[in-house]
Amino acid sequence: MLPMAAGFLLHLNIVFIQGSGPINVIILTLVGVSILPYAVCAVLLFRFRRDFEAFFGSLFPLMLDIGVYYSVYVDPSHTHAALLYTVAWKGSLFALFPAGLIVGWLASRFVGWRRTNAS
Repeated sequence: MLPMAAGFLLHLNIVFIQGSGPINVIILTLVGVSILPYAVCAVLLFRFRRDFEAFFGSLFPLMLDIGVYYSVYVDPSHTHAALLYTVAWKGSLFALFPAGLIVGWLASRFVGWRRTNAS
């Protein structure tokens, strides 16, 4: 649950605290798409009780989001650093999120296998 909460708070921080200027449809769309992996993981955790899938499915995108946050807001190395925020959601949604779900599924299978063979 911690990676999901951190992901939600990070994106809300970007919009409401770090952001400058008005909040428009483009910003809300980017944030909505960026929060999508965390929302799916929340459904997996609270509705279907899939602990490992929710944890790893939100941990992998969170690592990318923290890196993007650092590159854009903490230590921007060039003037085009903010463009990273507009494309990072694709890597998060289409690569890291599914990879995290697969790792979580494998971890749940391994733990289930260990529990049945432990006795």
